[in-house]
Amino acid sequence: MLPSMFVDYRPLLKSCGEGVRINDLVKMVQPEVIEIGAGTRLCDSVFLLGGNGLKIGQKCDLQPGVVVWGGGSCEIGDRVSVGANTVILTGEYEMGTAEAPLFMVDFEEPHQATYAGVSVPPTRIDSDAYIGCNVSIRRGVHVGQGAVIGMGGVVNRDIPPWEIWVGNPARKIKDRPRIPCLCADPEHSPFGGVLPGEDTLS
Repeated sequence: MLPSMFVDYRPLLKSCGEGVRINDLVKMVQPEVIEIGAGTRLCDSVFLLGGNGLKIGQKCDLQPGVVVWGGGSCEIGDRVSVGANTVILTGEYEMGTAEAPLFMVDFEEPHQATYAGVSVPPTRIDSDAYIGCNVSIRRGVHVGQGAVIGMGGVVNRDIPPWEIWVGNPARKIKDRPRIPCLCADPEHSPFGGVLPGEDTLS
C-alpha cells in the first residue's frame, strides 16, 4: 500500500483517458474539475490547480515542476509538450488604488478566482505546441497551434499558430514549418490520426 503522501488521482478526476500516466509526486487541487486525455503523462512535481476548470488533451507531456495556478480556467490541446518548471497562470494579482495598492483576486469558493465582473478568457495552449523549460505564461494568453516558446520565455500576449517565440517578453524569431501527418492510423501516428491544423478543442 502506498504511503498517504501518494494519491491515485485517476478516480478523482472529472475524466481520465486510457493510458494516462500520473507519477507518484504529482499534486492536484480540485481534481474533480480536471480532465486529462488518453496517453498523457504527468511527471513528478507537477502541480495542477483545477480552479474554474482545467482540460488537458491527449498525448501531452507535462515535465517535472510544471505548475498550473491561479484559480481561473485552462485548456491544453493534444500532443502538447510543456518543459520542466514552466508556470501556466490562470489568474493573477491586480493593482489597486493608493488605499489598496495590491490585492488578490476574490475567491467566491476556495481556489476559484473571480474578477469583479470582468470577463477573463481561459489560458489556452492549442494542439502541437511545444513549450520549453522555465517558461512563464500569463493568464488569458492563447498560444496557437504548433507554436514553440523557447526556454525561459515570458509570454504576456497571444502567440499565433506555427511561430517560434523566445525571450522576456517573448518575441517572434521565425516561423515553424507545419508538421505533416506521417500516418493516418491512430495506432501508429504520433498525431493520433489527427491532421495538424485540426484543433480538437471545442
